Amino acid sequence: MVKKQSSEYRTIHQWLAKKYSKADKCTCTTCTKKSKTFEWALKKGCEYAKNKDNFIQMCKSCHAKYDGVKPVRTIHDNYSKGEKFCKSKLKDIQVRVIKHILKEKWYGIRKVDIATFFDVKYTTIASIEYGQSWKHIKI
Repeated sequence: MVKKQSSEYRTIHQWLAKKYSKADKCTCTTCTKKSKTFEWALKKGCEYAKNKDNFIQMCKSCHAKYDGVKPVRTIHDNYSKGEKFCKSKLKDIQVRVIKHILKEKWYGIRKVDIATFFDVKYTTIASIEYGQSWKHIKI
């Protein structure tokens, strides 16, 4: 088996992504279909080679189960969303209010004023407005 850090491994996976694009689905029949991260997995009994037939698309979780290893977690997998995140300065209800103010453009209130009122940075308000953070909160 080729180790993940080898140059052959990287070369073949770069070739797969370039020629066939990144993996974008899970072909596993037992998958829960909740994942948004997919990978090319080497089929059992096949060798690492530039041959698409040697690989299948799988989500990270199914890939780990298929290979018989624990799933590799990234730092982002462990983050809680919204107010459950340990460093969050805002509560979900406050974000709903901010989104409502931004949507309705109340009396020309500026983002910097909203930030000052809620004791957060201007960039936090801008990230909320542009959907880069607090996406799970709907108004």
